[in-house]
Amino acid sequence: AAAVGGPRRSPPPAAHLRSATARGAAAASEAVADAAAREEAVGVLIAPAQFGVRADYESLIHELRQVTGIEEVEVVGLSRLDWLKIIPATLTNLPAYVEGALPVTPTLDFYFERLDEAYARLAARLGGGGDGEEGVRPRIKLLGHSIGGWVLRGWLAERPEILASADVLMTLGSPNREPPAGSVWASVDQTRGLLREINRRFGALEAERRPRLVSVVGQGTVGGLFEPEGGSRQGLRQAWDEDVGRSPLLEGAVAASSYLALSGDAFAAGDGLIPASVAAMEESEIVELPDCNHAGFVPSPGESLALPETYLWYGSKSMVPLWAPKLLAE
Repeated sequence: AAAVGGPRRSPPPAAHLRSATARGAAAASEAVADAAAREEAVGVLIAPAQFGVRADYESLIHELRQVTGIEEVEVVGLSRLDWLKIIPATLTNLPAYVEGALPVTPTLDFYFERLDEAYARLAARLGGGGDGEEGVRPRIKLLGHSIGGWVLRGWLAERPEILASADVLMTLGSPNREPPAGSVWASVDQTRGLLREINRRFGALEAERRPRLVSVVGQGTVGGLFEPEGGSRQGLRQAWDEDVGRSPLLEGAVAASSYLALSGDAFAAGDGLIPASVAAMEESEIVELPDCNHAGFVPSPGESLALPETYLWYGSKSMVPLWAPKLLAE
């Protein structure tokens, strides 16, 4: 585990990534074999980011299967339009919205219902839905990207009966902590109290019933318009970097605005949207990825817009081996 925070660092050398990949694959294969020996059926349930759909995670799923050997992977079946259901739930609780005290349900019921459906499909395939092989115990790994991470915790608090089959909860770039208490950013909390209430409810679960927690924290972007101190370049960031096909200036500006609202520090390190200081769950193991950003796609009404391959994110081929084995570690 590594500490969260600190300045941006150089990406790990290729040799280091290859070595980590080999070690992770070996450990994952051993863990899958151990699960088979214990007659456990293993699957992964992915809770997507806001407006994310299964197609956005196909490359991540492919790499996840390669690294862990887990074939059964289910993505929560949200459509982009499903997110509009949060509007009437908010409008019917307008005083609570203004106060920053939105209730978890019915506000997030649209997501919880899709989680219920995805869990049922996966559990049935693993033998936990009544049609499986006798004696096989399903073990489900919960993987939440961005908002999906803290929604998963809210879902577990609402559906505690699922805790028996969920042995690990891993978040990828999730804003797991609220803005600093008493700050102006806390008063304009983007979740309008949902995250605070979910943290309270999940924390109230008995420790021995909660799954093992792992927070994967990207630190690929330092917020701001100027180059971070200690970097190879100084001064204003480039408007366009031809070598990588990206705009460091735009990335720094987007990161600064997001980091400021979530943590009060515009110049923090993070994954380009989520500052590292808020990405770790309480009492979780932390996996820190120095050159990792938030997502390799931008949701749109049709197919998502794919970002350049140089913009490494949690689902990139070089990144998945650095966190996926933790799904299987005891």
